[in-house]
Amino acid sequence: MQDAILRRPGTEGTRTPYFLYVDEFADFICRATEPMFTLYRKFKVGCTISVQSLSQLELHGQKDNYKNLILSNCANKIFTGNAEYNELEWWSKEFSSRREWVYSSNMDGDKLEYESKMGGVSWKYVTILKEGKLQALTLGKCGYKIKGDKGFQQCGCGLLEFLPSKYKEPQKIRTYEFGKYTTGVASSTEGDSDTSKKKFNLKNIDFTDERNEFNPVQTDVTDSKYLFDNEDAIIVNFKKGNSTNN
Repeated sequence: MQDAILRRPGTEGTRTPYFLYVDEFADFICRATEPMFTLYRKFKVGCTISVQSLSQLELHGQKDNYKNLILSNCANKIFTGNAEYNELEWWSKEFSSRREWVYSSNMDGDKLEYESKMGGVSWKYVTILKEGKLQALTLGKCGYKIKGDKGFQQCGCGLLEFLPSKYKEPQKIRTYEFGKYTTGVASSTEGDSDTSKKKFNLKNIDFTDERNEFNPVQTDVTDSKYLFDNEDAIIVNFKKGNSTNN
C-alpha cells in the first residue's frame, strides 16, 4: 500500500484524492503505519481511524510513542462519549475554550427600565465542553474539533446521523481479481463451477480473459496435456511412445 501511494506521480495539486478508513486501528499500530500520519497528506490521501480509547494508542514495551505521533497529526477529532476521567479531562482540554464576556446593567426603578450603560464589563476563558458534558453525550451527539476551510479550528458539540437505507442498496462496482498476480493465492471464489476457458482463435483474437479483464498475453494451451504425479513433480508426454520426461 505504501509503495502504491508514495510512488504516485504528480504534485499535491494534480494527484487524485483518495481516502483510507481503518476501524479498530489499535490492532494495526506499528512502525509501518507511521507514514500514514506524516507523508500521506502530501500524496492527497486522507486517513480516518477509530479507536475505543486513547490508551489503545500506547504500545507497552516499545520505545516508540505512537500516541503522540497520531494525536499531533490528526487535525480533525471526534469524540462520541464513554471514557474514564483522565481521558475526559484530555478531551476537554483538546476541545479548547472560548472567550466569554461578563457585564452587568442597572435598572431605573421609577421607569422600570434598564439603563443603556453597562457596568462591570469583563471577560474570561470558559471551557467549551467540560468533562461532565462529554461523559453525558447521548446517541447521535459528539464533541468535535475540526479545521475549517480557512485553517481555523472549530470546536463544539455536534450531531451524528446514520447512513440512509438506500446506502445498502446494490451499487455499481467493479471487482478486481488481484489473486492472479500473487503466487499461491487462489483468485476464484468458493462455489465457482465454471472453470472452462475460451478456445484460442488466431483469426479472431479477443484480449478479454475469462475474468472480463484485458489481458494482452495470449497462449494456446488447448493441445497441452499435463499429468500431475505429485505436488513436487510434473510429468509431460511430448510424444507418444517416448519415455516419460520429468
